[in-house]
Amino acid sequence: MVDAVGGRAMLYGHSSGAALALAAAAGTTAITRVVGYEPPYSTEGPRGAESGGMTQTVLRALAAADRDAAARAFLAGTGADVDAMAGQPWWPGLVALANTLPYDLALTDDGPPSATLARIEAPVLLLVGGDSAPWARDAAAEAARSIPQVSTRVLPGQTHNVADNALSPVLLEFLLGA
Repeated sequence: MVDAVGGRAMLYGHSSGAALALAAAAGTTAITRVVGYEPPYSTEGPRGAESGGMTQTVLRALAAADRDAAARAFLAGTGADVDAMAGQPWWPGLVALANTLPYDLALTDDGPPSATLARIEAPVLLLVGGDSAPWARDAAAEAARSIPQVSTRVLPGQTHNVADNALSPVLLEFLLGA
């Protein structure tokens, strides 16, 4: 999009949005800085390689038009407390988006795309929460190995649901030098 309209852009992406931001930055020099918060790359091989794997479970649930089961399978595969999440008022909205999960899995299931990440010319900051699950630190560390101009940072006390007041100052500092 930036190439189409001209100019330059800085990107921030959270979770699968981080993987998208990194992929976008690899495709153009118009991206001048990128911040990615916990890109959910698999570091243990495809999550759906076996018939009982998360990806296959999500796909079967969606084929049966059971978005709730698809969301539960996906989140259980990340180590989230699914029962606690399902009781939240925002759960129905999350379930409504379950049909997008195959795209998230296709983007991240094979691990960080090393050759793609190596093409990023912009400075990149990869962030993880200090209280996040180990997969988040592992995925960011593995992705960082392929990115030429990368720094990493842990946000103490944060999880995958990072608080705006913890994230905003870091974004301002890295993206704007503020």
